Amino acid sequence: MPTDEEIGFPKGTTDEPELFLRWLGFLRGAVIRKVEGVSERDARWTPDGRLISLLGIVNHLGPESFQPDGLRPFFEYRSLGLDKLTNGRVGALVARAKPGRHADAPRHTHTLEFQFVYVLKGWAIFEYEGYGEHKLVAGSTVYQPPGIKHKEIAHSDDFEVLEITMPAEFATQTAE
Repeated sequence: MPTDEEIGFPKGTTDEPELFLRWLGFLRGAVIRKVEGVSERDARWTPDGRLISLLGIVNHLGPESFQPDGLRPFFEYRSLGLDKLTNGRVGALVARAKPGRHADAPRHTHTLEFQFVYVLKGWAIFEYEGYGEHKLVAGSTVYQPPGIKHKEIAHSDDFEVLEITMPAEFATQTAE
């Protein structure tokens, strides 16, 4: 199995905007390699750190862009439009807690190839099979391996996350 360094996995930094740009560059390369079949070198090209060129569009989404319905009844969801830009190959959304509503979903798995979560605000406690319980706080990241059994145990009323998946739409199954 290749090392993180060999695949260009982003290294940590205390500069959050820089880390976010590194992750977007890494994800862009992963999508291009998977979908377009281009070389590793060409897939790693980045436009000198300019976010607009990495995304291809600019969205100005206000508070009204959150939708009350989605995978979990205790969250609201805001799509960031990558599903449309990539013909469903990549999804990106912001999920935030509905104040006063608490986690009540069973342990489950997702049928997808890639899932990455970045905590924007608040905190949550998750349990991951083989990894135990973890309290996630603002700035925490989670690479959720495909098919891992997991469960949210609790979250703060201000919990908010950025989630990136491949593909954009995927099945969720209850797990023992």
